[in-house]
Formats: sequence, structure tokens, C-alpha cells
Amino acid sequence: MKLWWMVGLNIVAVAVATRVIAAENAQLIKDPDGNTVGLLVICSSCQSSDGSAKRCQTGVQQGWLNGKPCGKCMLVENAGQALHHAYALHFIGKLVDNAGAPRKQRFVRLFLPNSWTVRTRTGDDGTFRLMLGPTESRKSKTPVVVDLGTRVDANAGTEDYSVYALPESYKPCPPEAATPAEQKAAGHKPNSKRP
Repeated sequence: MKLWWMVGLNIVAVAVATRVIAAENAQLIKDPDGNTVGLLVICSSCQSSDGSAKRCQTGVQQGWLNGKPCGKCMLVENAGQALHHAYALHFIGKLVDNAGAPRKQRFVRLFLPNSWTVRTRTGDDGTFRLMLGPTESRKSKTPVVVDLGTRVDANAGTEDYSVYALPESYKPCPPEAATPAEQKAAGHKPNSKRP
């Protein structure tokens, strides 16, 4: 009997560790009443979270989440779905470069599956705030603040740092949403279709 408990605890520990890795780039949005409003997703340029995270770029518009394609393809799969919330939502965070210096004047864009986007720019200290008004009858003037923490933004390109707000039970991107090279690396048969 004791052996079964130890095996069970090890399985739970592995599951919790996997969720912690996934939680870095997927965060539940909860209101003060305890209701889940949705899920915030940040895609990474790396397919897996195997310790090479320092080389990975986050906030990409086409990338990976837990080994599956992630990005704008999620908007296609979840088109028309809206987040339902009676509180204003404020998403805050800070972007820094690889050396830890603030990313000044960097655009940050929040994508929603109902085709809305919200865009802001980081301040001189690298902080940002994205705001959404309530979509249902307002319950309070106090907003729900969701802190994304400090994120390393290594991307020096012109693409905005991207965050996706999705329903909690969102449909993931299909495997063919990845490029043929990405599909091959993931062990899928390459397909030329792309959203």
C-alpha cells in the first residue's frame, strides 16, 4: 500500500512540474468572484521547455506552446469566441532585453479571438499596461489586474510583442499551422498549408 502512495505522489509531482513549466506561458484569468474569464497565452520560439529557455524568444506571433504550434493560428481556430467578464481587465508586465535592461518604447499587442486587438507601448522602465473594459454589466469600478511579470524580449525585429487572450477551453492550432521545417522537427509530416 505504501508503494502505491509513493508512486501516486511521484506522478502528482511530475504533473505539477509540467504545469509549472506550462504556466510560464499560459496563465488563467480569474475575476474576484473566482470565475475563470479566460487564459493568457504567450508563444515561444522554442518548441519545448527543456532548459534552453534562455535562447527562446517569447511574445512571438508564430511559435510554440508545450510542443504544439501557437500564435495567430489560435485566433483562426477560436474565431468568434468572446471573453465574458463583468470587470475591467488590466494586463501588466515588464519587458527587458537579454542583459536585463528595460525594453523602452516597445509595442505590446493583445490579440482576442473575436478579432479585437489592443496595443500599447512600454515606458522607459519597460513596463506596460493593456486594458479591456467589461463585456457584461459592470460589477465594480476596481479592475482585475493580471501581472505577466518580467519577460525577456530578445526580438529586435519589427513584430510587436504578442499576447493572446483565449477562452479557457480554447482550440489549439492544428499541427499543419507550423512551417514545414517546424513540423519536421516536431515529428509531423510536413504540410504546406499555413494560416
